[in-house]
Amino acid sequence: MLSKTFNIQIKYRSTKIKQSAKRYSYQLFCYKTRKKALKTSENDVDTLQNFKSPFPTLQSANSNKSKMFLFFLSLYFNIR
Repeated sequence: MLSKTFNIQIKYRSTKIKQSAKRYSYQLFCYKTRKKALKTSENDVDTLQNFKSPFPTLQSANSNKSKMFLFFLSLYFNIR
């Protein structure tokens, strides 16, 4: 009985260690990719300036269409 509980505790601890190692490696991966993205965005200022919005109605923020679109979009997400 005692050996069974001891084995269960060891398995539990080993899985916890594995999970924390996976979590740490994922966080490290995210940090490295974020760092790369920051470096590339500093170098590619021209591409950011030439970026066009995928929504043609949002190109001109003062137009009535874009205001209506944003209004209905906000209503939709508030209802959900």
